[in-house]
Amino acid sequence: MSDNGLLILECFLAFLLGSIPFAWIIAKFKGIDDLRNHGSKNVGTTNVVRTAGWFAGMATFVLDFLKGTVCFYLPQWFDGPFYEDRLTLGLFLGFLAMLGHCYSPFLKFKGGKGVATTMGMVLAFKPGLGIALMLIYSLGLAFTRMSALGSYYGMLFLILSAFFFPFSLSQTLILVVTALFVLSKHQNNWKNILQKTVLFIFLINVPSFAIENDFDGTKLDFSSQPKRIVALMPSLAEILAGLGHEDKLVGIPEFTELKINARVLGPYHRISPEAVYAQNPDLVLANRDGNSKELVKALKKLGLKVVVLNTTSLQDIATSMKIMQSLLNGADKNILIQKFESTFINKEKPVSNHKKIFTVIGWNPLVTVGKNNFINELIEHTGAENIFADQKAAYPRPSIEQVIHRNPDIILICDLTNEKNEDLLKMSEYWKTFKNISAVKNNKIIIVNGSLLLKPGFRLIDGYEFLNKIL
Repeated sequence: MSDNGLLILECFLAFLLGSIPFAWIIAKFKGIDDLRNHGSKNVGTTNVVRTAGWFAGMATFVLDFLKGTVCFYLPQWFDGPFYEDRLTLGLFLGFLAMLGHCYSPFLKFKGGKGVATTMGMVLAFKPGLGIALMLIYSLGLAFTRMSALGSYYGMLFLILSAFFFPFSLSQTLILVVTALFVLSKHQNNWKNILQKTVLFIFLINVPSFAIENDFDGTKLDFSSQPKRIVALMPSLAEILAGLGHEDKLVGIPEFTELKINARVLGPYHRISPEAVYAQNPDLVLANRDGNSKELVKALKKLGLKVVVLNTTSLQDIATSMKIMQSLLNGADKNILIQKFESTFINKEKPVSNHKKIFTVIGWNPLVTVGKNNFINELIEHTGAENIFADQKAAYPRPSIEQVIHRNPDIILICDLTNEKNEDLLKMSEYWKTFKNISAVKNNKIIIVNGSLLLKPGFRLIDGYEFLNKIL
C-alpha cells in the first residue's frame, strides 16, 4: 500500500473507532431503548451515569477514553515512513476519533461531546499533561457537581498549556482546535449554567417578597393586604388555603376541594366577569394556564385588582406560591413553600430507575401527559419516565396502539372525582385485556386520586411520595 493510501486508511480507522457509540450500547445493554430519548439525551458518560448508574457510566468513560489513546498510537502500529512526526499524526488521529465520537454515522451523525476521548488522546501524547487535565476536570466536577464546568476548566487549561509548552505549531493548533471544539459542544450547557447562576445570585441577594411583577408583567402592589379574594382556579384557592388564608376567599370555581363559605362561580373556564365583580373582591387571582386573557382583561376593565399567576412548571408553581405569600404575609417565610422547593426546586433529579409510567387523565378521548407541564416533571423527580415525554403537547391524545408499543411498567388512572366510580373500574379492566403490557403482567394498573398529580399545589408533595411508594 502506498504512503498516501496508508494515511487515508489510518484516518478512516480513527474516525470509525471514535464513532462507536459505547454510551448508547451500554445503555441499551442496561435496558434503555435509546439513550437519546432519556435524561439529557446526550450520548456520553454523564447521561449514562444519570440513566443507567455509576458502573455503566464508568465503563462508558473508560471506553470513550481509550478511543483517543488507541487512535494516537495507530502510527506506531502501522510502520509507515510517510510521516516523520508521528506525535503530530497521532494527535491528528486522536482529533479525528473525537470528531467520530461527536458525529457518529451509527447515530445519524450525532453523538457525545468528546471530553473523555480528548483526555485519552492528551494522556497518550504527554502523560503529565494528560494527568493534569484529568485532575482539573475531576476537581471542577467535584466542586461544582457539573460536568460541563469540569470540561470548561479542563479545556481552558489545555488551551493555555498548548501555548505555554514548546510544542510544534501543528501540535499547538490541533490541541487548541480540539479544546475549542469540545467547548462548543457544551454551548447549551453554558446557557443553562448562566441562567442558574443569575437565578442563584438573585435568590441570595433579593428577599422572596421582592418579586416585582406577576406573570403578565403587571407590577405587584404590596401597599395593603387583601381581605376579600376571588380565585379563578381550584388550585389557586387550595394554595391560598395552604398558606392559611382560606377565610379570605369569597369566590371560588367548581371542584375546589375546600369546605368554606364562599360563592361557587361555576367551572373555571366559564366564569363571567359579572359573577366575580359581584363578590366585591379586593384581589382576584387568575392563572395564565387556564383562565383566558379576555376574562383577565374584562376584570381589569371593571377596575378589579388582578394578579396573574402560572402553574405550567414546578418552578412556576413555586414562584406563584411566593407571590401569594408576599401579597398576604409580606416577608414571612412559609414552611410549606420551603418544603415544596426542597422537594422539587433545590434538588437534582435522581438516577433513572427505568420505570415507564403511562398516566391516564382522560378516557374519551384518551388523554395523557406530554413534556411541557409539571406532571411530567413530577414523574422525572421520582427517577421514572413518562412514556410520552417526547410529545411537545402538554396533554397529547395518543392511540391505544401507541401505548401498547411503548409498553409502560405502570399505568396510572387518575380519578378526577375521588370516588372510584364504575367507569374507572371498567377502564382498569380494559387495560388488563392487553396481556403483553408490562403493567398488566406486574399488576401495576393503579387508580389514583387525581388531586395528588394533576392539581398544581402543595398536594404534589403527597403525589411525589405516592409515586415513590408504588415504584
